[in-house]
Amino acid sequence: MSKSINVPKLRFKEFSENYKKYKFEDIFSFSTGKNIKQNEASPNFDIPCVRYGELYHMYSEVINKVINKTNLDKSELTFSQGNEILLPSAGEDPLDIGSASALTIKGVAIGRTINILRPLKKNLYSNIYVSYYINEKLKKKLIADKFFIYDYLKARQEQIKQMNNQIIEEYEDKIIVYKVDVDKEQELASMFGIRSIPSLLFIPMQGDPKMQVGAMGRMDLENAIKNTLLK
Repeated sequence: MSKSINVPKLRFKEFSENYKKYKFEDIFSFSTGKNIKQNEASPNFDIPCVRYGELYHMYSEVINKVINKTNLDKSELTFSQGNEILLPSAGEDPLDIGSASALTIKGVAIGRTINILRPLKKNLYSNIYVSYYINEKLKKKLIADKFFIYDYLKARQEQIKQMNNQIIEEYEDKIIVYKVDVDKEQELASMFGIRSIPSLLFIPMQGDPKMQVGAMGRMDLENAIKNTLLK
């Protein structure tokens, strides 16, 4: 019987050793971030931060530039070392949970509901490679389930549309609502920094505008209207 050698047929010339199998706990340390509320994050604050909803609406496999910031006390925050893999632990649909982002920047505050993977040793792996690997695995799974995913998302979009229309009718004498087709109004979308849909921009009569990226539940949307536009 020939001896099985754990070496791939094709590999980069810089590598010569056999492949090794590791357990999860041999490679990663696992933790979660600290709470950063929606109204505690803004591009106008000081400390760069990433909130969980932003992972699947504002970022992709690699995060090398952060959009939002916070002004919370540093003792209340969890900061990045620049070698993390971030995974949301909650989401609106199967596309959200399981997607990974490699955070390459030090000193970024990481929000709650984000699973944080850090290497136990230096140069053990590339967080960028692992991020792409996890997302590729997710895509293959989604291709297999594409019809289920399509039907789910279509139904979800219709639910959100109906809910938004109901709320608009309820508050029509108190607020003004504008709907923008970002495909047709690309210049306007670029002006307001719209990177994904849905995005909601709340502009109060007094105070700074606030951007919400991603779908909101009815209670959260009504609270945002009351606390931002009607206070």
